[in-house]
Amino acid sequence: VYFLAGAADKIPVDFVVDPTIHEILERGEQGLFLAAHFGSFEAARVLGAELGGMTMRIVLQRSVNERFMEVISEVEPEFANMIIDADQDSVALGLAIGEALSQGDWVGFLADRYRAGDRTNPQTFLNSQADFPVGPYIIANLFKAPVIGVFCRVNKHGYEIHCEVISTRTQFPRGKRAAAIDEMQAKYCARLEHHVRASPYGWFNFFDFWQDN
Repeated sequence: VYFLAGAADKIPVDFVVDPTIHEILERGEQGLFLAAHFGSFEAARVLGAELGGMTMRIVLQRSVNERFMEVISEVEPEFANMIIDADQDSVALGLAIGEALSQGDWVGFLADRYRAGDRTNPQTFLNSQADFPVGPYIIANLFKAPVIGVFCRVNKHGYEIHCEVISTRTQFPRGKRAAAIDEMQAKYCARLEHHVRASPYGWFNFFDFWQDN
């Protein structure tokens, strides 16, 4: 709520930013950022200001998060209007993401959750196999976009927002797309696991996540 209401100064936030991200922004590029059910993705708004005022939009299922959307609309309607509804069909969703990128916005996904019917890959995460969506990587390849991982760690005082480059320009080789997606996704999952291990109480994905419980 503090983040949404523009009162982030009440919460100590430390930023750990890969210098390559500044180079991407200086070139005027737009891309994707991958977050997770870890810490607070609302903190991404603070990150946007930290990185020079970049605008960040989040792809989210409005129907699944109705109460959450009600709260966001009450506290910060501007932020609510910037959310891209993931309940659209794939063509409409792709067009909405393309429009956002063309307008100079960055687009974020919760890359540890997928919808029924979405394509997934199994990845090793916390010593077991879990399914992760491949959609964000397909979209990154479609738009040849850079991809940044955003990991919001909880510490004793507030938050640490870690920003790491997953890909400076996503362009999978023809005939090897599946292997390239798997490689990039594994890289993201390894970094997510690293941060979750460092701040385990920040992880709040309560679904039946692992395949071999």
